[in-house]
Amino acid sequence: MAGVAAFGALGHWLLILAHKHAPASTVAPFFYVQLLWATLLGWIVFGEAPDRWTLVGGMIVMGSGLYLLSRERAKGKLLGTDVPA
Repeated sequence: MAGVAAFGALGHWLLILAHKHAPASTVAPFFYVQLLWATLLGWIVFGEAPDRWTLVGGMIVMGSGLYLLSRERAKGKLLGTDVPA
């Protein structure tokens, strides 16, 4: 349990650092990779294959986020979004 807590705290701290150094729209695609890994590990470790509604929902979440990312990049809003430390 201590190991899970330590790795969880480390993960959150690294997430805070990532948002400090990059805009949220740049960090967001990494969350979509997290969805893929969670699905894959759930399938391998627990033998729980995702049903079609899980896959459809995941594709909607990832597709909408990636669409917003591409739209904001096309508008040029991501060029000057760094937050001063």
